[in-house]
Amino acid sequence: MSLRVLARNALSLIGANVVTNAVGFAVTVLLVRHLGVEGIGRYTYATTYAALFGILSSFGLYLVLTRQVAAEPGAAGARLGSVLLLQAFLVPLALGVTVGSALVLHPASDALPIGLAGVGVGLASLAGTYGAVVTGREKIHLNAAVNLGMALLWGLLALALVGLGLGVTGLIVFFVVHKLANVLALRAVTRRACGISPRFGVRELPTRDLLRAAAPFALLIVLNDLYWNAGMILVGRLRGAEEVGIFAVAYRVIAVLVAVVGTVSGVLYPRLAHLFTADAAGFVLLMGRTRKYALAIGLPLGLAVSLLADRIIVVLFGPAFADAGGSLRLLGWFIPLLCVYSPLSYAMLAMAEERTWLILHSVATGVVIGGSLLLVPALGHLGAAGALLASGVFLAAAVPWAITARGIPVALTPADLKVVGACGAMGVTLWWLRGVPVLALVASVTAYAAILHLAGFVTADERLSVRTSFAIRGER
Repeated sequence: MSLRVLARNALSLIGANVVTNAVGFAVTVLLVRHLGVEGIGRYTYATTYAALFGILSSFGLYLVLTRQVAAEPGAAGARLGSVLLLQAFLVPLALGVTVGSALVLHPASDALPIGLAGVGVGLASLAGTYGAVVTGREKIHLNAAVNLGMALLWGLLALALVGLGLGVTGLIVFFVVHKLANVLALRAVTRRACGISPRFGVRELPTRDLLRAAAPFALLIVLNDLYWNAGMILVGRLRGAEEVGIFAVAYRVIAVLVAVVGTVSGVLYPRLAHLFTADAAGFVLLMGRTRKYALAIGLPLGLAVSLLADRIIVVLFGPAFADAGGSLRLLGWFIPLLCVYSPLSYAMLAMAEERTWLILHSVATGVVIGGSLLLVPALGHLGAAGALLASGVFLAAAVPWAITARGIPVALTPADLKVVGACGAMGVTLWWLRGVPVLALVASVTAYAAILHLAGFVTADERLSVRTSFAIRGER
């Protein structure tokens, strides 16, 4: 992949992620105000519950397909056809399990919205298959364009929902329509922009090989889904739809940041993987700088979100959701922890330490599930937020330790102490001016940036590196 293509893909992916998450957040605010506490709780629970069974319809096959298409572009049509044929069995299976378990574990009235959400999840799996072909052909910018279009469509559907006065079932129907549109759009891109159509061969369907290749990815996806969704499901099972609604709005505030941090970290992965084998010193330098600036961004964000949590919730979602401020105060501190461990986890993958990351991720998922089971019955949404925060503390400590154990030290630096000191001044400013939140935010961010500048946070070598990079681009 050329530097030009890499830069185009990275910038388009990050830009699309930022825009789609911003649009999605705005839509969430609109839907929360329209549906109310119980309504948004029922919708969130139905879609989250159905998503838990999404692995049965995708099984991580899209990740295998991306690799196969990239390695053998000429066989892309046959590879796509094989995966689609396999999904023709897996998607109905996943839907059957989703509906069956919903009927067993929930009142019959809840089975319909969960079943409809299951249809949407199945369609999302098919969209992922077509998207994998586009990614494998190194046309990630087209995936990004489709994502932008789907974000705008979701916004229009939300406006139609409000205008028509529809409720939770109507929203889930629109959810299915949105996923169907995504499948059709990516199918068109695959055929027209990539020139690839599926070629079906039932007799030559490599079912066993595909499932064997996808199994490790499926396990990682299951863990990831459980990590992010188990708390929400347990809140619904143990405390009801209203508690889910309260927790959902608090979580949604940080979800945008979680998605952006994950995307940026993922974009760094190819570079880290190359440096680990070609330039060990460069690998250590990039990892250190990434960690340094991730903490410098994450810690003040977490501080601001935590201190202003109550006002953020009321301004965005209304006083009916004021109780969510408690959860957001806890979840705000998850942001700097994520900014520490997320880029370092991709460094672990670049070091071929997938098994170690799998073990750590499994333990963190256990912390979320165990902590939620222990805390949610008594504390409700606060218990789920506390369990997620505890898992973040574990990962922020364990991931650097695991990398250090492989001979690459990750420890506190003078730059980290500068960030902590500047955040202390920022926190004092925020608290002192808390009665005027806009002024408090502007003044505290200014104080934070000024202190870092005066403390020499950005080194001369880093400034020279940035200037050199721009100079090279200018020559081109």
